[in-house]
Order: sequence, then structure tokens, then C-alpha cells
Amino acid sequence: MNRDMSPDMWADHRERTRRAILGAFVEMLHTDNPATISMPKVAERAGISTRTLYRYFPDKDALMDAGSTWWDEDARAAIGGTVDTDNVRDYLRTLWTDLADNIPAVRAQHAGGPGRELRLRRLERARSGLRGRVPPEVPEERRDDTVDLLVAVMSSSMMLELVDRMGHSPHHAADLAAHLAELVLADATGSLHHVHTGTSPEGSTTP
Repeated sequence: MNRDMSPDMWADHRERTRRAILGAFVEMLHTDNPATISMPKVAERAGISTRTLYRYFPDKDALMDAGSTWWDEDARAAIGGTVDTDNVRDYLRTLWTDLADNIPAVRAQHAGGPGRELRLRRLERARSGLRGRVPPEVPEERRDDTVDLLVAVMSSSMMLELVDRMGHSPHHAADLAAHLAELVLADATGSLHHVHTGTSPEGSTTP
């Protein structure tokens, strides 16, 4: 630790360096094949030494793992850390706005190889996280299917379909996905007839 830095300053420095590394990695995904991105190239893009990069990420696998959750971490921080039925709309609005600003990098995660591996890691983490937060009213025999449906609704694949291919704004797409997640839960708990439609930012009523 630099002797002139307090513990708080040092922690802030480390976080800024970590974000610079991940930002450089994500930027490179816009134009480079994930398989050809090397640790020295990431370090050069981030403006740090390769030795410093390895202090934060011991290998490319660790860097890819962190890159797969970077946007999700920011979106969760914006809503207080935990996604639930009350804040899923705000979570998706934040997450999908960031993803929409990085469409080439998201596409790279759907193109196969290492990029696809990033997406699969993120989806598996989402699946594991949601298993413990499905309402207890969901019958045990429907829990796995309900989790998988929710993961699909909130995935980057859904964002690409609604925003990149269909032309919806990230906020409107997030509202549609959040409403669909409500319907999935309502159907699983047997309360579907209690779900009311909402109004999208563009003024249309969600189905």
C-alpha cells in the first residue's frame, strides 16, 4: 500500500483500477474475437502493467468470469444489492440500458466460443441466485421451470431481441420483461387472475 494513502483511498484506487481493467476488456469485445484477447493486450488497453493486471485477475479465465458479471454488479448496486419482485423493473432498466450501450460486446457473448462461455456463466449464476428467492407459494414441482423462465425473461438474449432486433428502448423493453416475469410468477403461484396490466413509458398498455 502507498504510505500516503488511507485504507479508504487505497480501496477506492483498487476499485477504479479493477473497473478500468474490466472496461478495457469489454471495449475490446466490441471489435476483437474473445479468443484472441490476451492478458497483455488488456493491460495495455487499461493503461497498466501486465504484472498489475495479474494482481487483480490471476488468469484470463478469472477476467472472463468477472467480465460476465460486471454490468449485473452495477445494476444490483443501483437497487440496493438484491433483486426481488418489487425492484426487478428498476434492475432491468439499469442493466439493459448498460447492455444496450454495449451491444457489440453482448453480441460477442452470443457468438460462440469464449464469448458464449461468458453468457453461460452469467446465466448459471442468475439461475442459482433466483432459486433461493422464488416465492414459497410456488409448488416444489414447478420451481425449476419457474426459475428457468425467469432467467430467460431477464437474460441478455431477451434484451437483444427486444432492443437490438425489435427496436424497443431499453426502458420499454425492461418494462415488458418485468411484466412478463410477474405473469410467470403469478401463473406458478396460481394467482394469474390477480395480475393487472401496466402502462409502458411510450404510453401503450402491456399485454
